[in-house]
Amino acid sequence: MNRIFAIALLTVRSAMRSRLFVCMVTTVLAVVALLPLIIKGDGSAEGYVLIALRYTLTTVTFLLAVATLWAACSTSAAEIEGKQIHLVVSKPVRHTHILIGKWLGLVTINACLLAISGITVCLLLRIALSRPGIDAADRQSIEQELLVARQAFSPEPEDIEQRARELLTTMHEKGEVTPDIPDEAALAMIADRLIVESNTVRPGSEKRWTIQIGELPRGQSMFVRFSFSSPRQLDIEPTAIVWKAGPPDDPGRFVRSESVFSDSPVSFTVPASAVAPDGSITVDFVNVQLDPPVSIVFDKSNGVTVLSRAGSFEGNLARSLIIILCKLSILAALGVVAGSLTS
Repeated sequence: MNRIFAIALLTVRSAMRSRLFVCMVTTVLAVVALLPLIIKGDGSAEGYVLIALRYTLTTVTFLLAVATLWAACSTSAAEIEGKQIHLVVSKPVRHTHILIGKWLGLVTINACLLAISGITVCLLLRIALSRPGIDAADRQSIEQELLVARQAFSPEPEDIEQRARELLTTMHEKGEVTPDIPDEAALAMIADRLIVESNTVRPGSEKRWTIQIGELPRGQSMFVRFSFSSPRQLDIEPTAIVWKAGPPDDPGRFVRSESVFSDSPVSFTVPASAVAPDGSITVDFVNVQLDPPVSIVFDKSNGVTVLSRAGSFEGNLARSLIIILCKLSILAALGVVAGSLTS
């Protein structure tokens, strides 16, 4: 192991003396600091946060991936061409130790650059949110909805297949199925119809979901995120809806009335009191768009989701950077092996 760590240390020192390392550090810092200023969002604080996180991390990942692949492929070739590899091979060091050491050195460099990027992003976001021009309500919304790690809970899927089989059996008994249609085709058509009916809320009707989320910390609120489709001209006309959350027999259950546009995710806060003692939350949706009447269709996979706090923004960012580091480590391993085989 000492040999591997020694080769990794040599790789890191060699990279720090090269212009590539200095160039990458400068480029990464420039991307993190300047990209949110160059790309214009909607002008809101929320738009700035999304740009700072999404575009910045994507660009940094791309730059590090290209640099990692180039450095991993060229490190062995450069040492062989400069005769430096003979100083290492002359010692009792296996070829696999050299490869692992070089890979470990590249992973260490990427880890340092990602750490610099993550710390810089956190500092810039905190500085931007502390500016006096940002409204307190917007700042609180960003802290609760964006700069936080959240766990998603979805309703249990309905057993559409069993319902379709029961309905098909009933239709066979009544003679409502055409003999030339195979049961598989009839079952598929019935299932498709049941899925549409199950996720459609007609005018004046309501739909209920019961979602198991477990026990929440005292005083912690949740968010309900939803998205639906509607045939209405939603670019100019919203749809009137009502949400209810909490035990159905509770007279003080949470109620929210609003008009929203379809095909755009919307979320709202639900108090912790809406969770039942068994750790479940009952959510009712009422379609009150009666003039003109409009039917609302929810997506069967992500129509309604309950989100609860699962950790801090810093911890979530650290996990994201670790995932990026794992991907870069795979690229580094491929590059080191390819460079060794072709040198």
